[in-house]
Amino acid sequence: MFKKTCLTLAVLALGGCRIVSQQELADLKSPPNPHMANMDKTWQQSIVPQVVTKARPAAELMSALKAAKDR
Repeated sequence: MFKKTCLTLAVLALGGCRIVSQQELADLKSPPNPHMANMDKTWQQSIVPQVVTKARPAAELMSALKAAKDR
Protein backbone atom coordinates (compact mmCIF):
# COMPACT_ATOMS: atom_id res chain seq x y z
CA MET A 1 0.00 0.00 0.00
CA PHE A 2 2.85 2.37 0.88
CA LYS A 3 4.55 1.77 -2.49
CA LYS A 4 1.33 2.45 -4.40
CA THR A 5 0.82 5.68 -2.48
CA CYS A 6 4.39 6.82 -3.17
CA LEU A 7 4.06 5.94 -6.84
CA THR A 8 0.77 7.82 -7.08
CA LEU A 9 2.29 10.89 -5.44
CA ALA A 10 5.29 10.77 -7.77
CA VAL A 11 3.07 10.51 -10.85
CA LEU A 12 0.92 13.40 -9.68
CA ALA A 13 3.93 15.56 -8.82
CA LEU A 14 5.63 14.97 -12.16
CA GLY A 15 2.47 15.12 -14.21
CA GLY A 16 2.89 18.84 -14.90
CA CYS A 17 6.51 18.50 -15.98
CA ARG A 18 7.50 18.54 -19.62
CA ILE A 19 10.68 18.15 -21.60
CA VAL A 20 11.99 21.49 -22.86
CA SER A 21 14.54 21.84 -25.63
CA GLN A 22 17.72 23.83 -25.10
CA GLN A 23 16.45 26.51 -27.52
CA GLU A 24 13.17 26.91 -25.62
CA LEU A 25 15.09 27.17 -22.36
CA ALA A 26 17.37 29.84 -23.81
CA ASP A 27 14.35 31.76 -25.14
CA LEU A 28 12.72 31.67 -21.71
CA LYS A 29 15.86 32.95 -19.99
CA SER A 30 16.41 35.86 -22.39
CA PRO A 31 13.22 37.64 -23.44
CA PRO A 32 12.87 38.61 -27.11
CA ASN A 33 12.42 42.26 -26.15
CA PRO A 34 15.36 43.39 -23.99
CA HIS A 35 13.36 46.34 -22.66
CA MET A 36 10.99 43.92 -20.95
CA ALA A 37 13.80 42.94 -18.59
CA ASN A 38 13.80 46.49 -17.15
CA MET A 39 10.03 46.86 -16.95
CA ASP A 40 10.02 47.46 -13.17
CA LYS A 41 12.51 50.30 -13.50
CA THR A 42 10.65 51.82 -16.46
CA TRP A 43 7.35 51.58 -14.61
CA GLN A 44 8.69 53.28 -11.47
CA GLN A 45 10.74 55.97 -13.25
CA SER A 46 8.53 56.85 -16.21
CA ILE A 47 4.97 55.62 -16.09
CA VAL A 48 4.02 56.18 -12.44
CA PRO A 49 5.32 59.79 -12.30
CA GLN A 50 3.47 60.64 -15.52
CA VAL A 51 0.22 59.20 -14.19
CA VAL A 52 0.63 61.09 -10.91
CA THR A 53 1.33 64.45 -12.60
CA LYS A 54 -1.52 64.13 -15.11
CA ALA A 55 -4.12 62.84 -12.64
CA ARG A 56 -7.41 64.75 -12.51
CA PRO A 57 -10.30 64.61 -10.05
CA ALA A 58 -12.91 62.05 -11.07
CA ALA A 59 -15.75 64.60 -11.21
CA GLU A 60 -13.76 66.84 -13.54
CA LEU A 61 -12.90 63.90 -15.76
CA MET A 62 -16.50 62.70 -15.95
CA SER A 63 -17.81 66.16 -16.86
CA ALA A 64 -15.14 66.50 -19.56
CA LEU A 65 -16.12 63.11 -20.97
CA LYS A 66 -19.79 64.06 -21.04
CA ALA A 67 -19.02 67.38 -22.76
CA ALA A 68 -16.79 65.81 -25.41
CA LYS A 69 -18.37 64.97 -28.73
CA ASP A 70 -18.13 61.40 -29.91
CA ARG A 71 -16.51 61.00 -33.29
